[in-house]
Formats: sequence, structure tokens, C-alpha cells
Amino acid sequence: MTYSAVSCEIAKRQLKQTGSMQILTESLIFKKYANRRLYSMSQSKYVTLDDISEFICKGHEVKVIDAKTEEDVTALILTQIILEQTKNKNTLLPVPLLHFMIRYRMIY
Repeated sequence: MTYSAVSCEIAKRQLKQTGSMQILTESLIFKKYANRRLYSMSQSKYVTLDDISEFICKGHEVKVIDAKTEEDVTALILTQIILEQTKNKNTLLPVPLLHFMIRYRMIY
């Protein structure tokens, strides 16, 4: 189990026990470069999708900006994290959820 997965498990336990999770108000900013690398503005270093997942599990909000266009690509990166995690666990999102998202144009 990766460090990120352990941290997420702790967050899940906190949610189950208290009914809420601590959400940190500090929003972390990342830049996404054309070579698909992600750069943490606060840490001044390159990070991975797992690192971003870890920040989210710890309660941080994240924002990812395309370095060239300045476009907010947070939803794209968060979707990529979810897809990578489901692929690694050899599971997919539940079919009813996917139907719901498409039906109500939640992915557009």
C-alpha cells in the first residue's frame, strides 16, 4: 500500500468516525506543463499525480493551471487521478454513476 493510500484510509476513517473531514482552507496551486509534468508552486518542485492525491487526502483543495494557456485544468487532472486509481485497483466507477454523470451532463 502506498503512502498516499494509507493517508486516504486515515481520512476515510476520520469521515466514518466523525461524520466530517477536516478541509484545509489553503488551496495548493500546481502548473501543468506540455510534457505532462506537474509543478508545485508552493514547494517549488515537480510532483506526481499520487502527490496531488495525497494533498487532497490530507484535506487540501488543489488547483491546476496549464502553464502555457493559463487555463484551469483541475477537473482534467482530478479525473485522471480517479481513473488511474481505479485502473490500479482493477475496478471501474460504478456503471449507474457513469450513466448519471452522462445523463445529467455532469462531465461537460
